Amino acid sequence: MGYFHEIEVSLKNESTFRNLNLNLPRELKGLEADINALGVDLADALVDFRDLSVEDLSETSKSYQKNAIMDLNAIQSKNLLQSISVMDKDTGFARVGTNVEYAQYVNEGRGPVVPIHAKALHYFHNGMEIFSKRSGPADPKPYFENASNKFEVYVDKFSDTYLGDLV
Repeated sequence: MGYFHEIEVSLKNESTFRNLNLNLPRELKGLEADINALGVDLADALVDFRDLSVEDLSETSKSYQKNAIMDLNAIQSKNLLQSISVMDKDTGFARVGTNVEYAQYVNEGRGPVVPIHAKALHYFHNGMEIFSKRSGPADPKPYFENASNKFEVYVDKFSDTYLGDLV
């Protein structure tokens, strides 16, 4: 189980601007080529905006998730912190987060752990080898929810700033 922000920026009308079939009045005939060139430029600008938006939102999500982990002092091995990354990226889409197995236990907490097939738990902590009969419960450190709340506010501001009344 992983924790991810899925980011998608889609263009619904980009191809419309590339293929303007204009039925211009007689007095504007001859301007079709210039107007079509402007349409292609606008479509290219929309594609650039989409790609830059996905890049900006991905990096912001990654930063918010890492900062939330540090703010909650949820670092023991730095493995979770270092695993926060842009996991998948495609045209207009990105998935940002982690697939570290224990992220769920950090985020949601867990109950006590006891050995099932052995006499003791065996693990390493801060370079020391540990054997114990049980490990107590871990309180939740909801880094993902904290990051998601901040990210939602950022996306709203981003949308208002760059898209305004268009969305």
